[in-house]
Amino acid sequence: MNLYKSAMLLRYYKYDLKDVRKKIKLHRVLFFALANVLSFLYTKTKDPFFLLLSYYYLAEEFNSFLNLEIYSKEYYELKNLYDDIIKRYNDDINRTFNFTDPVEISEAYIFAYKKGFLSKNGTFSYLADSKQLIENYTILGASIFTGNACCRHSARLLSDMLNDYGFNSVFIPTGLNSASKIFEFSKSKISSFDSLISLTSSVLNENDINEEKFIDYAYELFNEDFNIVKKWDYDINKVPLNHTITGVSYNGLAYYIDPTNEDYYRMDKESGRLINDSDTIENTIKSRSFDVLKYRKKIKKILSLPSIDFDFVNTTRIKTNLLCNKNLDIFEDFYKDNHEVYDEITEKLKKINM
Repeated sequence: MNLYKSAMLLRYYKYDLKDVRKKIKLHRVLFFALANVLSFLYTKTKDPFFLLLSYYYLAEEFNSFLNLEIYSKEYYELKNLYDDIIKRYNDDINRTFNFTDPVEISEAYIFAYKKGFLSKNGTFSYLADSKQLIENYTILGASIFTGNACCRHSARLLSDMLNDYGFNSVFIPTGLNSASKIFEFSKSKISSFDSLISLTSSVLNENDINEEKFIDYAYELFNEDFNIVKKWDYDINKVPLNHTITGVSYNGLAYYIDPTNEDYYRMDKESGRLINDSDTIENTIKSRSFDVLKYRKKIKKILSLPSIDFDFVNTTRIKTNLLCNKNLDIFEDFYKDNHEVYDEITEKLKKINM
């Protein structure tokens, strides 16, 4: 925490948010007046001391417009609750299972939050509409506990858990681009393939074989009759900033975890994008003007490392999910012990966003 934030917390954390806003507004007037008086004195005396003080109060004026809620009593209490529940989770889940690898931790986390063990009513729903979400940018991970959240919340909470557990982790803004498989036939084969679909559709449904699996099977049998191409949602050079994932480094390797889509990525050196095991998802790394410098440095550090091997990831995923399903009672107990804290977090989030 920088010196300015520390000073602001000392000034205001004992006050309710309503009082904090009043006090900061009064201070803005004071800072503005002092900056102008000191600037006037500098023009008369040319004393650099007055100029420096003038810049200081201008900086105070500017900073007073940033995230007022983080200096309130409610936020101070919320942050303590949030930090405490993360520590409890790491103790009761990750240390109980003796997890040591980021994949183990992320798989257990995905298992826990998607099954509602980290939500106030025991159920979790993906929700991307900002108007309906209860969130605050400075503590995004807390929204998971409200029961409604999206990628920026799940990625941030996982990152905070990993950092508390001793890893070097950061949330990474990306432009996610998904591809679907499209098959192209020669004209003479189109009607034949339509007939094949009609004949096999009932069999496919009975055996729970989805379209992508069928295309793969058909391609192996009739690869001379059609080609498979990928159709991307976006032009690969014009993907918008639409997603957030979690990056973490461990033993000199980079892990790129997508707790929303339950996927993992590696850096493709040729394209400079993060791709998944099946090459059907690409993430273009994006930067945001309001991201603080420390996050950018962390992202840069992780991106400089070689990616973890997918074979190891997939083996660890299977093992961890089996372990979680066999020990459901541990997650149920964690929910019983902490669901009241989820309610508190939700109510305090509501207050600081009023």
